Amino acid sequence: MRVAVVYGGLLLLLLTGRQGWGHGIPINVFLDEESNRLFIHPEFDTGTLNLIAETFVVTDLPGIGVLSPGNGVPDGSVLELSVTGGLLFWDGASVAETSAELTVESPISDGFGNPVNSPVEYYTVTRDSEAQTGMVWGTYQGQVPGWDTHGDYFLDPPTVASGIYAVPVEIGSPGFISTEPFLVPLLYDRFSEFDDAAVEEGIAALTEHWRALQSPLIGDANADGKVDLSDFVILRGNFGKELLGIEHGDFDRDGMVGLADFTLLKQNFGTASPVPEPSTLLLVVISTFLLCIHFTTGMNLRRLEKEHEEVCMHHI
Repeated sequence: MRVAVVYGGLLLLLLTGRQGWGHGIPINVFLDEESNRLFIHPEFDTGTLNLIAETFVVTDLPGIGVLSPGNGVPDGSVLELSVTGGLLFWDGASVAETSAELTVESPISDGFGNPVNSPVEYYTVTRDSEAQTGMVWGTYQGQVPGWDTHGDYFLDPPTVASGIYAVPVEIGSPGFISTEPFLVPLLYDRFSEFDDAAVEEGIAALTEHWRALQSPLIGDANADGKVDLSDFVILRGNFGKELLGIEHGDFDRDGMVGLADFTLLKQNFGTASPVPEPSTLLLVVISTFLLCIHFTTGMNLRRLEKEHEEVCMHHI
């Protein structure tokens, strides 16, 4: 992979003229000494992915930086970048699934030529990826203003759809609490389809979607941002089954879809942002199901499913 990094990096160097802080606005890292937690300035460059020689879709923006000693980050702090989840994609209209693969590669050197030696050279991120850690992006040189460091982001295959891709990350350093996770957006606009307003819209949509995934509503089995009849249908279909995960209706995560999960769904039924009023029909559906299981408390769940499915389905 390092051959690709050097090849793409040299071309980008020719195109952008990398030189310290002048190379875009990096993710500016601060330290809150009271909480011992790192945090970032919310404004930084959106990476613009470029198709190079019909072979690489790559960018080295945004980088990571520390503007000045006033940021509170001690001289000599090793800054690490971790990926906290899967790749997201906005296709110009809505958040959509993608089969693309993003490779995040550690820097070879920081913006002032100091070598970066990372035990983890790259992360491979797909829509289903889980957390990945251990990548060093540089050692803060406190004696120089505008210190920054830039790795590379490669998107495969080169024929990927245009849109905005985003990877959730956090920045850490030994001895300090890592930043809260945040999204790094990467624009791929091969045919100049997106103006600034569209980019802002896409980033906002991705951010809203990602936040919903981080803080799912209790009872929102299908992760559509609201607790409604479709979630109840999922729970009803799995009631009595040994399944783990909110996507199955197991809202208390005990490995069984049961009465406790139904109670959680009922408590949050109609919850969304903004909060809608549940319709009379939906309340009747919930009440009917509650009655179906109320009169069978203590019975085997499989027996409940078998003996009362017909009654419940008749009323639903």
